[in-house]
Amino acid sequence: MLAMTECQLASHRIVAAAVNNPVADWIFPSDLRQVQDAESENVSPGDEGEGRARPQNKLKKTPVARPPSWDTYAQNPALPQSAMVHARNVLFPNFDAYFDPFASPIHFFRTPGISYSVPIRTEDDWASEAPNEYNFMDSIEPVLEERRRSYRRYPPTGMGLRLPVLTVSVGEESMLFDQGEELVRLVKRSVDKNAVTEGEAERRVGLRLRPGAGLWSGPFRARDWHQEVGAIGAWFGRILA
Repeated sequence: MLAMTECQLASHRIVAAAVNNPVADWIFPSDLRQVQDAESENVSPGDEGEGRARPQNKLKKTPVARPPSWDTYAQNPALPQSAMVHARNVLFPNFDAYFDPFASPIHFFRTPGISYSVPIRTEDDWASEAPNEYNFMDSIEPVLEERRRSYRRYPPTGMGLRLPVLTVSVGEESMLFDQGEELVRLVKRSVDKNAVTEGEAERRVGLRLRPGAGLWSGPFRARDWHQEVGAIGAWFGRILA
């Protein structure tokens, strides 16, 4: 989403953007679960015992979290999870590319929730392995660790950037629903930080919920896709007038 960076306060800049079912974060919920499962396997029996010994407040009810859209609509034929995973494998040769904010623009506004490091291999390590025809760097698996998400300030102070007016259209039955909703929330938060007038974030950033997968194009596009695209065109006309 170049609109997040090509918005300098100058004569030529992106002042408005509309996106449909955007992939705002290429680090998927399933990646986070894999890290959590791996870390739970590394917990020692003593640590588990300490966890069981802690008193529990039986009167306090833990609210039931809504299942993530990534799982709930994983089999939606219009936008299946398998297609998204395949696209990621094709587009990004290395895991670290997922962390690039230009690929995952939501990382402009918050940390990924996962950190990674590449193990250092010594000459003795390489000498103990049989040589092969592949690049030896391809055999190095990054070490992933869960990290608490935290907000990032964007745009940075003094950069002369002003986020464009943004509308995000997302399907109510799209696995990308949660991403679209979070992107809107974080951009609104950023606009609020620099707002001159009250309610500016609500006027500048909007979420459009569409039935089904809510796609604008492709064989599974919504029946009224042309009306939705027409409405977006009219929206651009009002913004740019």
